[in-house]
Amino acid sequence: MIDRLLDFLTRHRRVALISALLSVVIPALYLPRLRIDNSLEVWLPRASADYARYKAFLKKYGSDEFVILGAAVNDPFAPDTLDRQRKLAQKLRDVPGVDRVWDLPDLADALWAGKPGWEHDAQSSPFLKNMVLGPDGKTIGMFVFLRDASGPDARRNIVGKIEDVLGGFSQPDFETHLAGTPRLNVALDRASEHDSRIFLPVAIAVCIVTLLIMLRSVAGVVAPMCAVGVSAAWTVGLMIMTGHMLNVVTVVMPTLHFVLGLSNGIRLASRYDTNLQRYGDADRAVRETLRELFLPLLFMSVTMAIGFLALLSSDLDPVVELGTFSAAGLMIAFFSNVLIVPGLLTLLRPHAKPGSPLSGATEAMPHHWSARSGVSIARHPWLALSIALVILAGCAALLPRLQAESNVLKFFPEESTVARDYAFIGTRLTGFYTVELDVTSPADRAYEVLDGIKRLDKKASTLAHVVRVDHLGKIDSLPKSAASAGRTKSGTSPLSGLSDRFYSEENDQVSFRVCILVNAMGSSEYFPLLDSIRDAVKRADFPPDANVSITGIVSLLNDAQGALVETQIKSFASAFGIIVVMMALLFRSIRAAAASVLPNLVPIMLTFGWMALRGIHLDAATVMIASVAIGIAVDNTIYFFARYRDEKRSGIASLVAVESTFNSIGRPITFTSIVAAAGFGILAFAQFQPLVYFGVLTAVTMLTALAGTLLLTPACVQIFRVWEKR
Repeated sequence: MIDRLLDFLTRHRRVALISALLSVVIPALYLPRLRIDNSLEVWLPRASADYARYKAFLKKYGSDEFVILGAAVNDPFAPDTLDRQRKLAQKLRDVPGVDRVWDLPDLADALWAGKPGWEHDAQSSPFLKNMVLGPDGKTIGMFVFLRDASGPDARRNIVGKIEDVLGGFSQPDFETHLAGTPRLNVALDRASEHDSRIFLPVAIAVCIVTLLIMLRSVAGVVAPMCAVGVSAAWTVGLMIMTGHMLNVVTVVMPTLHFVLGLSNGIRLASRYDTNLQRYGDADRAVRETLRELFLPLLFMSVTMAIGFLALLSSDLDPVVELGTFSAAGLMIAFFSNVLIVPGLLTLLRPHAKPGSPLSGATEAMPHHWSARSGVSIARHPWLALSIALVILAGCAALLPRLQAESNVLKFFPEESTVARDYAFIGTRLTGFYTVELDVTSPADRAYEVLDGIKRLDKKASTLAHVVRVDHLGKIDSLPKSAASAGRTKSGTSPLSGLSDRFYSEENDQVSFRVCILVNAMGSSEYFPLLDSIRDAVKRADFPPDANVSITGIVSLLNDAQGALVETQIKSFASAFGIIVVMMALLFRSIRAAAASVLPNLVPIMLTFGWMALRGIHLDAATVMIASVAIGIAVDNTIYFFARYRDEKRSGIASLVAVESTFNSIGRPITFTSIVAAAGFGILAFAQFQPLVYFGVLTAVTMLTALAGTLLLTPACVQIFRVWEKR
């Protein structure tokens, strides 16, 4: 059956080429609809009970999405400064999508209504402190509550208009800074989109230039490039067709597939050139190339796809999307290469070109250094194995230092506008994130619960990283006229309806919301803070029938960090085990499967060891590394074993087979690894840290996988006596 398929592909290669190239019209129609959504909410584990509790919490009290404005001033109470605040606040209220604005002049009108000496009351008010007044007395703030900022387009529109307003007011003596979850989401979208548009094309260009320099063959570059271009378009098109958007994880997927698909195209081009020189006939060259590489390339693609499909065990949607569309993209890349590369090569190079550098055959252009090093390793296999085991043990010892950590602000350079804005507001005004508590009890225990909340306020306010605590008890301490009778210069009192945000009744149950505002921090600091808050709840002496639950987006996001670690462990273990089994099935040899373990394991462990040494955490930016690493490592291993088996079947000795194998494959695997490492390495110059991490770690993996193939695989086939006659 395979022979008939290969004959069909050989005879109709030009029809296959045209059909494949024309098919790109379909996904191209969808590409303009591509969007990026880096909302923090996309990382929430939506199938969990905690997420359901969070959604119920929002339904009960309403959404409290806001952005925070901060500015340094000489005197917050100077008439011109108050007037500037009023004008700015009114401009912000006019922005579509803004629900209300809390600013110092308007709150003062609502609370003290022209009372002489109100400035002193404002300075001592716990309600205004760390909200519209900084503790230094030189910083003012505004809380801008949003009505509806769901979806990346709506969020970007609202935040963009708020930024436009601030741009018109910002002066040297009134320099504005903006923070808050909506602003952070928009900044993530912009940064990933900006750097992706610049550096991903640059990375592809570097791959092309490097490949041209190394191959010195236009045909050997154009054919694989066309194939991977078609596959990348189809992969992204499928995401759009199925209603998905790119995020901080999947934004690198097109480039990843470009490089992984490119390796298969280079191998087809290299082998075609060798066979063309050997037989002098394009038809036979295509037929022999497909016969030699169709099944190995198919199994390479399948095994890499399995590495990504293991991510489907995650509870996080972005990780599942990465696994699903990466696996689909790898299979699309395989078929794209098989359909496009042979047909295009026969058009661009129908006749042999003497001395072509593409050729990997021994008689045409042997790859001397990889062949010699492979033979040397094969002669001293136990020494190579011992060194590999020592490296493996060293990397394993480093793994406990590899931690999951979440602080999205670390994705931005310290000198970036968003980082500087957050630093200003965090140190001089208030916090950015909330820990939400939902306290429920029978209605007849409401006053006892409220007393317990006040005790909790006193205890929680003293905890590190806690900026302020808001609840119904604090609102009740405000003047009674503030929320009802007060009409300020801006219109309705800014405090009207405020109690609904902190209190709810249903049947004979009452619920109180406690909002704890905290500074931005990583999960290593956040989890101890949660433990301290839980301890404060216990010591607040709530009634026995009161129930206190902790929720909020930050709590859920930090829980997602644990899911990231679990994803890495599950995906690595399951993918590695399945791939070893597939190696045994592909080559029908238990010895070959055993010999493939170390060449695949060592590069992966080296990558994780390097992450531990450099202090690179497991987070949203690095979650895909396990799958990428195992896919890259197994790709070279399968290519080596496929060629080594063919050499052994000819009856030659193992050392000669190793030499012949590297003479044949040494050039393609070296070229593809160096080209890919160069392309991904250029991402190290990006500003968006997820792209930097992805580029650097993938480049490291490419080079360690190449080293594993060149320096460890020959030793393993000798030790396990793969395809040796008994």
